[in-house]
Amino acid sequence: MRRLDVSAAAVRRVRAWTALALAVAMVCWPVAVVALTTNLTVQRAAYYRQAVDETDLYRRLYDEVLADPALAGVTRDLLAGLPVPPDVVVDNLRLVAPAAAVRGAVDSLSAQISGYLAGQRPALTLSVDLRPTFAAIAKLATIYLAGQVSGTPTFQAHDVAAVTQVLVGGLDQMAQGRRPAGIPTMDLTGEQADQIGSVLLARLPDAERARVGGQVVGLLRQGKVPAALAVVGPLLFQGDEAALADLRRRLAGDQLDLGTPLARAHESAGVGLLHVLHDLGRYGTVTVGALFAAVAVLAVLLAARRARCRRGDTILLVAGGMVVGGAAALLLGLLLPTLVGDPTAGVVGANPTLPLRARDLLHDLQANMIGSIRTVWSQVAAGVALAGCLLGLVGLFVRRRRRPFTRRRSVVMAASAAVLLSCSWLVTPARFGGEAASCNGGRGLCGLRYDEAVYAASHNAMASSAADFVGATQDPDLVGQLDTGVRALLLDVQHWTTPTQVETFLAGLRPRERDALAPLARGARSARPGLWLCHSVCQFGSVNLEDALRSVDDWLARNPSEVVTLILQDSVPPGEVIAAFRRVGLLHRIVTPPADPHGRWPTLGHLVATDRRLVVFAENADVPKTWYRRFFRYGADTPFDVPSPAGFTCRVGRGSRTAPMLLVNHWVEGDDPGRTYADSVNREPALLAHLRRCERAGLTPTFVATDFTTIGDLVPTVAALNARRSQSPR
Repeated sequence: MRRLDVSAAAVRRVRAWTALALAVAMVCWPVAVVALTTNLTVQRAAYYRQAVDETDLYRRLYDEVLADPALAGVTRDLLAGLPVPPDVVVDNLRLVAPAAAVRGAVDSLSAQISGYLAGQRPALTLSVDLRPTFAAIAKLATIYLAGQVSGTPTFQAHDVAAVTQVLVGGLDQMAQGRRPAGIPTMDLTGEQADQIGSVLLARLPDAERARVGGQVVGLLRQGKVPAALAVVGPLLFQGDEAALADLRRRLAGDQLDLGTPLARAHESAGVGLLHVLHDLGRYGTVTVGALFAAVAVLAVLLAARRARCRRGDTILLVAGGMVVGGAAALLLGLLLPTLVGDPTAGVVGANPTLPLRARDLLHDLQANMIGSIRTVWSQVAAGVALAGCLLGLVGLFVRRRRRPFTRRRSVVMAASAAVLLSCSWLVTPARFGGEAASCNGGRGLCGLRYDEAVYAASHNAMASSAADFVGATQDPDLVGQLDTGVRALLLDVQHWTTPTQVETFLAGLRPRERDALAPLARGARSARPGLWLCHSVCQFGSVNLEDALRSVDDWLARNPSEVVTLILQDSVPPGEVIAAFRRVGLLHRIVTPPADPHGRWPTLGHLVATDRRLVVFAENADVPKTWYRRFFRYGADTPFDVPSPAGFTCRVGRGSRTAPMLLVNHWVEGDDPGRTYADSVNREPALLAHLRRCERAGLTPTFVATDFTTIGDLVPTVAALNARRSQSPR
């Protein structure tokens, strides 16, 4: 009888310790799952970037939110009060707040949030610097109105007084943000050009008159009346200043503060969730998770020892704890939306007038983020449970090690192990942050190799009206071009033009052009040290190379998912160019091309993930075993001296037909104003006709270079080509 009592007591002891061990496991394993899930999601910046991409935030921001009539006031301010036609509002919004800049702001916010939740930042102070957007608004009038001039009809005139009167009327219309009704053209003598120029320039403040006076008179002397109007007209428009003042008043400065609304968002959920995650992050979530997992295992081992379990039974008890804990974590995951609450409630509550489409976008973003957390949570929890099952098989093997294994029993255990291992592989936790979430404006582009993508390129990128070049070929400066979607800049690098070189250049011009440009070169400094970005003659427009490189470096820092290419028409020793890049501190971003011209380039995703996002080519120099290689070793180009829109061909000019990359030169070298040609050849039908002609010839376009990249459809056409290539089997 006593033996039975002892046996019953032992059974009760075993059951009690087993129940206690499983109870501890049901608490500790879910906590470990929560900690690991936190580390894999909200504490990683790529988690937020992935949620933004999957919500299609960038497209919806332009097509739905900013196009919402409820935001007409904000849109009007963003467009500087210009009377932009409804069908091109979205296109112009992309000039002011380009997707790359918005993506850069999202990346910055993602780093701020993940850093705080990981315990790396002491406080959650989220803000977006709007100064780049304000600068873009200030530039929009120049871009928009100058582009409007390109589509304005011209008519031949013969009376200087009539020409002057019509041009003054055109300036009045541009001052109000409207397109001129018509632009007269006339062969002007030097005296007539000076007379008309003085009338046009008289409308400008003294500082602006001194800055652009020579440029305007030079254009008039060349007979480029529309181009002169495109320089003066935007400077008279004042709507951008009023719009900026209104936006600053609404935002109380140049910073958009999101910290307070976000704090309200987590407080509205009933718990200080963000603070809890921050405190958890300070101790390291992986460490916390490992600690709780260790407690669960140690509790089971202690219970097994007190219950005097054998080795096989102890292993089974640990495995049972993992299975029970994983199952409990899975059930807890079903309650995740209730536990988290509505993170957007504080943002919406702080902005009760938020338009419906903006609310929908926020709610969809929230649902995507919670869905990602739930997916990772389920994968981790299922992984714990499946690991427990595998451990259980080991326990059974240990318990039966003294019994002979039949073939049937061996096959069953092996099959069970294989099934459990396969399931474990399927539920391996998702990895956030291992790959780039977006590349050059699209998630699908990350899988393309560098030489498989297409890049919008700007010809003579430095020669912009924003930089006061005489005979500008672009409107925005280098940063403005990058903001509008250009990803390859064609730049001319040279030493400062000497007086002898200026005279040689002028001697090669036709008499009318020589008479128009010669006065602009007189009195200019004949020598300046360093390297310069100029188009033939630096006295007609110049940008210091190192200043330009710093601006590109700053832009890359603000836009961490973009890859940019510089193609340098170099007329200086390569050592000087390399030294300039080194002084600016750009070497850590530069990609080294494959040694073999037909070698394999990295994917855009790899370049973004490693922050090697700047490719630099030279037209002439070639320095083996460095990043500074000759472009025509790797690519070819089409003719760059096309005299008319009908003259575009895909005949290879420089380089080899077998080269893996192709630079398509798509601009016209003619006597008429470049804007007029750009308004024609930069349209999608003309671009696609040229590109498809190259494809039919067996050549795959890589760079598409145009003048005046903000006129026409260059950027959206290239985006459509990239979308097609990213979906094609490779």
